[in-house]
Amino acid sequence: MPQLPPYQYTGPVDCTIPPDPSKLQGKSVIVTGGANGMGETTVRQFAAAGAFVTIADVNIERGEQVAQELAPNAQFVKCNITSWEEQVSVFEAAIANSPSKSCDIVIANAGISRASGDSLWPLDGKGIILTEVDINDAPVKPDLKIVDVNLTGTLYTWKLAVHYFRKQPDTEERDRCFIITGSMVAWIDSPAQANWQYTCSKYALRGLMRTARRNSWEQGIRINYVAPCYIKSAIRSPTYEAELISKGVEFAPQEDVAKCFMRIATDRSINGHSLMITPASVAKEGFMDIDMDDYTEGYFKRTQDVQLRIIEDQWVEGWEKGKTAIVTGAGCLGDGIGNGRAIAILLASDGCNVLCVDRNLEWAERTVNMIKAQAEDALVEGKSVYGNATAMQADVTNPGDCESIVSTALTTFNRLDILVNNVGISGAAGTAVDVDMEEWAKSLEVNVSSMVFVSKYAIPAMMQNERDEYSGMRGSIVNMGSVAGLRGGTPHLLYPTSKGAVVQLTRAMAAHHAPDGIRVNCVCPGMLFTPMMYGGGMSEEAREARRKRSLLQTEGNGWDCATAVVFLAGPHARWMTGVILPVDAGTTAAVGIGMPKSASVNG
Repeated sequence: MPQLPPYQYTGPVDCTIPPDPSKLQGKSVIVTGGANGMGETTVRQFAAAGAFVTIADVNIERGEQVAQELAPNAQFVKCNITSWEEQVSVFEAAIANSPSKSCDIVIANAGISRASGDSLWPLDGKGIILTEVDINDAPVKPDLKIVDVNLTGTLYTWKLAVHYFRKQPDTEERDRCFIITGSMVAWIDSPAQANWQYTCSKYALRGLMRTARRNSWEQGIRINYVAPCYIKSAIRSPTYEAELISKGVEFAPQEDVAKCFMRIATDRSINGHSLMITPASVAKEGFMDIDMDDYTEGYFKRTQDVQLRIIEDQWVEGWEKGKTAIVTGAGCLGDGIGNGRAIAILLASDGCNVLCVDRNLEWAERTVNMIKAQAEDALVEGKSVYGNATAMQADVTNPGDCESIVSTALTTFNRLDILVNNVGISGAAGTAVDVDMEEWAKSLEVNVSSMVFVSKYAIPAMMQNERDEYSGMRGSIVNMGSVAGLRGGTPHLLYPTSKGAVVQLTRAMAAHHAPDGIRVNCVCPGMLFTPMMYGGGMSEEAREARRKRSLLQTEGNGWDCATAVVFLAGPHARWMTGVILPVDAGTTAAVGIGMPKSASVNG
């Protein structure tokens, strides 16, 4: 797939650079309305450059004649572009019969300018100004044939182009270029009552280009708009042409339209632009960038920026696309789904690159393999929507390893956006009377100090990011707590103490790093059924007792925890920091769970 940068205004296209016809060699091109006029001239020039051109047109006689003249570099397929089925046939023929079995460039050129009786004001369809008597007659439905051809037909072409572009082989030789034949009436007033539909349709096609250009790059698709004005054509009589010239019209040759198409088609850096065809007195090349589709300052610029933040339309689903996350404790026993593994998989499934860190490398590698397997099963038009995943062995109680974790993320994925401090253990057993203080200290290092160690290096890395346009943030940290840190009451002193410390650690970090654009939140799971719990053995009786210690009376698992983490890590939680989020089926929401009503504290 062609790798394209996101659309960003960088100034007008340099039209003084001539097109390079050699880049069309071996390309498969579709030209609708390619049997006459500008379309035919374009077909001939592209075929001469070595492209295989599929001519789509309603004029069978002329289309077949042109295709025969240009054989073997052209074929004709009869097509009325208002017919979806006929357009499908065009694309299928282009792929089946082109030497490359592909569809690289689509020029949506077909269109009409006038229809009999097409008038803006006399809506009786007779072209007669309405009288007072006529006003009292029933309104007559207008014939919107021009809109059907110019707009609906071109939208069909676009939808089909997107479909077949995305089926292209993922090689450098292939391209995904869509060009719309528009008109200068999309910028200038054209008050003649006889071409109102034409003007409306060409404005609408300019809107299509400006809508699609913001996301089409994600699929390697370029979209541009070419706006002819007055082009020399055999359809005008010499008398009428002379009359237009006497009124100040300057004509441009059809060859300049074809050259403009070729300039766009042969330069993959051109995306999201409108080029107009001009007489030589305006631009010696015969065309120039209109440079009126972007705002660089003022209210319109601000409003455009806001709209881009509000409208998060994406071709490839996933808000984390292109972002990088570190998940510590990302492995677990066998094929089980622990919190860390579930978190890593969900982040990757939304397009996030994930560094899966665990003290047990085999466990981390198993998580990565599970991500890769799911990615292969979730291809969209041959391309995975998952992010990449890499396993790393590290001890998060070792500051040197923690520094290496962050440097590995930066080296591998070039940035760091999300840190999930997931490592935790049950830790030292016993009460204050009999706990082993050496084990106590080691356990606190794992459950609390490790989060500080990794954050110490992750936060400066996140601060290198530009603030996100939507959220205004640079990064997000999610610490793994527990309901034991909120309620206490477990058999051992260490675990609730350490998880209570994580809760306050989260709040303090949130306050410290909010000015840096980094959110810090905490998820506190309840009694989940995960490998950490059942790995050492758990009776069905114990499992059932855990299930009943919640309002919902259902069993939770690693996925339940992971969905909360992914939510807090992402933009939907952009106004949340310092939050302590229980994921516990209501365990911490009420007292006396499981007690009979007669024993209620309310009597």
